[in-house]
Amino acid sequence: MKKILFWSIIPPLNAHSTAEILTDNLIGSNSGNVMFQTSAARATMVDEESEFVSAFSWIRGDLDAFARRANEECSCFMIPLANAFRGNYISHLEVLTQLLKKLTIPCAVTGVGIQASGFEELDAGYAFDRQVRAFVSAALERSAMVGVRGAMTARYLKRLGFSEERHFTIIGCPSMYLRGSDLPKPKPLRLSRESRVCVNSKIAASQAVHSLIARGCREMPDYWYIPQTVEELRMMYAGVPIPTLGRRVPDYLPMNPRSPVLRRNRAVGFLNVPTWLDFMKDKDFSYGCNIHGNVAAVHAGVPALILARDLRVAEIAEYHELCVVDPERVGQTASVRELAERADFARVTAHHARRFEHFVDFLNVNGIEHIYAHGGSVQDAPFDRRLARVNLAPPVTARSSMTLAQRREALPVYRATVKHYWNKVKKKYGNRGR
Repeated sequence: MKKILFWSIIPPLNAHSTAEILTDNLIGSNSGNVMFQTSAARATMVDEESEFVSAFSWIRGDLDAFARRANEECSCFMIPLANAFRGNYISHLEVLTQLLKKLTIPCAVTGVGIQASGFEELDAGYAFDRQVRAFVSAALERSAMVGVRGAMTARYLKRLGFSEERHFTIIGCPSMYLRGSDLPKPKPLRLSRESRVCVNSKIAASQAVHSLIARGCREMPDYWYIPQTVEELRMMYAGVPIPTLGRRVPDYLPMNPRSPVLRRNRAVGFLNVPTWLDFMKDKDFSYGCNIHGNVAAVHAGVPALILARDLRVAEIAEYHELCVVDPERVGQTASVRELAERADFARVTAHHARRFEHFVDFLNVNGIEHIYAHGGSVQDAPFDRRLARVNLAPPVTARSSMTLAQRREALPVYRATVKHYWNKVKKKYGNRGR
């Protein structure tokens, strides 16, 4: 039996209940993670007997023991990362660096990116430059090249002394290769007040993003909000309000169980890819600032407009030729509908096959076995057959729609959420006020 070591909290194909996933934050704080992790898993599962192993489940402080077990039992180490070059992820990156130095199996870092808000910040340097340089160097000891998200991350690594096409290559986000070379042609865009629309965002988005989305919600009121953060999903499932810390919250953004969107039961979150795409497929349009919320729409054949709020989103959109606008530049009276009608949603498919071929070349040069050895279109992959037998967690909906039994199941999530917020308060204020 082939074992594939995965850098994920839970290995793909494992069945967990909604309560388990949200109590222990098994999505890694954002459900967008499941999109690129699932894609990487599907690509590397070459037979139904293969098993995925979570690196987090094996790490117990003894990296030497971990590495020995991985070297003996696993065929490779897949490291699908998102915006991992950021301050609050450096501790994880340091563990990864130590681990990579102890491994002998092939490794592949897929889709890592820098979190940056602008070019000046990117070029000035970060306090974590040393750790990133050490991580990339360690990764290159176990792989031929590192796969990065886009041009901004490439620019950053060049500043650190690495060379493109020698030490790293741009592969984009693995989530875009969920079905290999296949990518559905987006349905024709015909927007009206009756259009069925999906919206994605977060409270940390800029005022320009919130204002543009709010206008879009007024233009197209038949919308669903798609939450992705673990705080949003816990709030919906367990009923614990998200602290807003005095920030003004737009009506479209549910932060507590009494939010207008939740009272109308018009918010739904997802903990796995199949339920996400199934929900999206009959919608007319998707827009917002979360990259993977819109990638889900693309895979469902739905036109998607990305509101890029920083470079980490923009570099993925640029590489994959996704439709993107900068809310800071469109003006305070811009119409989402007009912006969408000017966009070319078909361009994402034009060069997708070429980008996918480059991704396959990246896997090959790193010695990673995959399902695309005989072509980029694999309709019935081993991963698909195994996934069909998994009892997947259902979509997360408003607590008001839950049965009494479901509310009882949510109690551990309620306790975990209260504890999480209390710990944040203690960390910030200590024992003051007691």
